[in-house]
Amino acid sequence: MCFKGKGPEKLQKSEARESFIEGQRPGGRRRTLKDRNVQMQVLTGQIIHDSEKSILHLNPHYGVFLKGENINLNCRCRCPLTMNRYYNSDQFWMKLDPQKGQCETSFNLTAEKGYEGGYTCECLLSENGQWIYSKRSDPVQIVVQDRLLEPTIYMDPDSGAASNGDNVAISCKGDIRSGGGTFHLYKDGKGNPVQSRTVTGGEQIVTFTINTRSEGSGGNYSCRYQTEVVGRSTDSPFSKDVAITEKEQYLMVTAIRLCLGALVVIVMVIFIVQHLVSARSPQGKETLDKMCSPDRRSRQSMVAMSMG
Repeated sequence: MCFKGKGPEKLQKSEARESFIEGQRPGGRRRTLKDRNVQMQVLTGQIIHDSEKSILHLNPHYGVFLKGENINLNCRCRCPLTMNRYYNSDQFWMKLDPQKGQCETSFNLTAEKGYEGGYTCECLLSENGQWIYSKRSDPVQIVVQDRLLEPTIYMDPDSGAASNGDNVAISCKGDIRSGGGTFHLYKDGKGNPVQSRTVTGGEQIVTFTINTRSEGSGGNYSCRYQTEVVGRSTDSPFSKDVAITEKEQYLMVTAIRLCLGALVVIVMVIFIVQHLVSARSPQGKETLDKMCSPDRRSRQSMVAMSMG
């Protein structure tokens, strides 16, 4: 079907040319830039509403779709409306006529690899034998993959060290489906999740809190989410890692305790070694005897005191 203006093409071009020349003649009505644009569009049988643009909605608005998921595209226009035309990557896709009194059309897709691309739409109005075109809508992207979108993870504070408090907040964002899902937080990518949060279909992000005063809180953290896709529970890939440093005050106290403990051990070892060396050597034995036995004067004094 051709959507250009009806009527003899030569007559359209002649009328447009005469109108354009009239605007240049002395005393003729001065044509604005908009008038000239409209006249040039008449030559091709199209008139564009400069201030109007179609609006294309993608529902649901997921980052990626998995095979078998339902997709709805809705094109909304200014009333009155005769027809909508849809495009995929600037290639004509289909045309739809709205129901009487409606100013929008929509259609459904089942996610398949062949349906990927950037979709746009435009609105057409047949008026006085002329097709009037709206501006093309902004594109919406449909991406079909074999797995869910990788979650996005970030921290507050960004450094991962709670210098002005005890907690670090880790936020995880995912492509949760309408049936809801669960976010899981993992430490060092091992074992069971350290925290989990269940969300509804309207929630795409959760925040976990890590207390950096807790021993062993430091390490690399990642997250993933589970959500129902086409009737089955599906896991996303793991996010990238973020690193958390334990509270500096806690680390300092721990270091001081370790240093004091080591110092005590060293002193005890030195004392024991000195004692053993002194006991084995003659000089050490003599010294030890002097330290342990009273001298002659002391013995005489003690005897005199006992006789007295």
